[in-house]
Amino acid sequence: LNVKYQSTEKEKENQRLRFAQELNDVKIRGKNILFATSVIVVVLLLILSLVLFRLIGHKEKANELLKEQKLRVENHNRELGILNEQITLQHKVITDKNANLAKLNKEKDQLLSVITHDIRSPMLMLQETLKMINKSELTEQELFSLTKSLAAKVSDTSHFIDNLLNWVVAQVKGIEAKPEKLNVPHLLEDVLIILNDSAQKKNISLVKNIELRNEVHLDAEMLKVILRNLLANAIKFTPDSGKIHIQVLQRQGLVSFTVKDSGVGMSTEQLDNLFNLERISTLGTEAEKGTGLGLVLTRNFVERMGGTIKVSSTPGKGSTFHVLVPNRQAKSTLRKRFLHSSQN
Repeated sequence: LNVKYQSTEKEKENQRLRFAQELNDVKIRGKNILFATSVIVVVLLLILSLVLFRLIGHKEKANELLKEQKLRVENHNRELGILNEQITLQHKVITDKNANLAKLNKEKDQLLSVITHDIRSPMLMLQETLKMINKSELTEQELFSLTKSLAAKVSDTSHFIDNLLNWVVAQVKGIEAKPEKLNVPHLLEDVLIILNDSAQKKNISLVKNIELRNEVHLDAEMLKVILRNLLANAIKFTPDSGKIHIQVLQRQGLVSFTVKDSGVGMSTEQLDNLFNLERISTLGTEAEKGTGLGLVLTRNFVERMGGTIKVSSTPGKGSTFHVLVPNRQAKSTLRKRFLHSSQN
């Protein structure tokens, strides 16, 4: 019994040991599984991290590519915008040139019709007069009257031809103003000598007021054309025993020329079309004819000198032409004074 009892106890002890061993094996397997699982999880996390890192890198590269593409598109759009602006500007230039050509064609047609009438008419009159003189068909009184009338016609035609030539040269060559030291009173006297006969014929008084303190530098030829046309126009529309005031002033680097007459004046409609070559020219107080070219040429030359021309008029009370041009030498002197004061 004792042996059996010990054997039984030993068997129970062995069973406990086996159970403990199995339990220990189970724990070891659990730890091994947990370790393997942890390793797998860590590996998966590393793989996932690598994948995410690569995805982030690809995303950044994609964003950079998108930015570069966007920048290229913006540059391309900017270039297209500049190209469109250039095309628009070229189109505007072409349109302006076409409009200018159309205007020049109209002016050319107008001038041709004027030339055909206003030059041919006095030439025919001169031809017929010479024929009658050669045939001795005129009395002394008739010859005197006809010669006087013919002289006025020739003078008007000469004035018209001068304007025509100046206008053609200005349009073809595109002349520019060439300022030079100028004696304005002497230049004005030269202009008045040419127009003196027309003024005396209508007993018109010419009142001058010249106030110049410093030297004047302007384009002499352009100024002659401007003053001659303004004064001839004033004489044309001033009745007998009228007055024409001529004023020349100088201030702040500018020279102003004012021609004021006591003539027939102009309506608002006439003022609006005054510098248009296509307008219908009005006869003077003595039925003097005109082409309208003189005023067009006058404004052209005033603008080429860098100045402005303004006109005010009231029907029955006369007209006033006011020309304002820069004194080029005065402008240069003011600039030198400014530089000198700046250096000091």
